[in-house]
Amino acid sequence: MRTHDPRGALRTAFAAFTLLCSGTPLLGQCSPQWLPGTAAGGCDGQVYSVLEMPNGDLVAAGSFVVADGVVANNIARYDGTTWLALGGGTSGAVACLARLPNGDIVAGGQFTNAGGVAAANIACWNGAAWTPMGTGMNGAVSALLVLPNGNLLAGGVFTLADGMSVGRLAEWNGTTWSWNGLGVNAQVTTLELLSTGDVLVGGSFTLAGGLPARALAIWN
Repeated sequence: MRTHDPRGALRTAFAAFTLLCSGTPLLGQCSPQWLPGTAAGGCDGQVYSVLEMPNGDLVAAGSFVVADGVVANNIARYDGTTWLALGGGTSGAVACLARLPNGDIVAGGQFTNAGGVAAANIACWNGAAWTPMGTGMNGAVSALLVLPNGNLLAGGVFTLADGMSVGRLAEWNGTTWSWNGLGVNAQVTTLELLSTGDVLVGGSFTLAGGLPARALAIWN
């Protein structure tokens, strides 16, 4: 009478798996691994944000001057072969990126100009040139989120946008910045659109709209 040997079955299965992974792959790669970098030189500083474009290109932003030998000033685009500068880049670090419905790229961070054009901590790249977004913010921008209606939500440490009091959150309608609320009492570091359409706001604040909120709050 044959008896079932679970340990033997396990050894057999493991041997088959080992053979599969060490020999010719039948169903693709068996084990995860790091792929070679996109360019040997990489960036000479820190990368804080990465954005994938519809055509597969990558935009990287942060605090760096050179990307694989190309002077890029805090933001660069990788087309699958080489790194490309976005105009003259920005005068300071870029902390966050977003792509508007029309394909333009928005960069937020802590800088005073983009491509040599005055831009207070936020600017828009249309594929050919940088443009300011209103008069910008009076402090760093650390989070960006495109809303379902196409407007852009920005968060950070700023308290003014276009000269208006906004409480570290502001919404761009394509022409001006505004905010319909009291905002939060300290930095916003992340924004996430929920399936309900509400926005989850994270940061170092303790109040949101004047109500107690320890680092997280939902804006509806």
